[in-house]
Amino acid sequence: MQHSFAIVQTENCKKQRDISYAILCIFGIIVIVIIIISVSHFVYQKYKKIIKDLRDDKKEIIEIKKSLNYKDLFNSMDVRLKVLEKLIEKRNRRAQIDPRIIWIIVLLILLYLFLKSMGFLP
Repeated sequence: MQHSFAIVQTENCKKQRDISYAILCIFGIIVIVIIIISVSHFVYQKYKKIIKDLRDDKKEIIEIKKSLNYKDLFNSMDVRLKVLEKLIEKRNRRAQIDPRIIWIIVLLILLYLFLKSMGFLP
């Protein structure tokens, strides 16, 4: 009688371990899918932004070529200052932190805390 109770108890422990491993696998798959989606969205947005910047730069170059008369305005300081101002404005816009990077860092911290609480990490 006691022997069968011990067998049932060890089987319950194995089932509980299997369930915790299954939950860990499901959570891991969900986190990996979220990270893959976030990274692919980040790459897509960067690609889209680069293409948009290229189109804008091309339009801007065409406008500058039309507006500049190289023979008359070559030595004009006004045109040089305007071009420099445009370049400085363009560079100042790009110094921003992307919120998706913060999102990925938060997900990694949560995954680390979860694995630590489950006892898989020291």
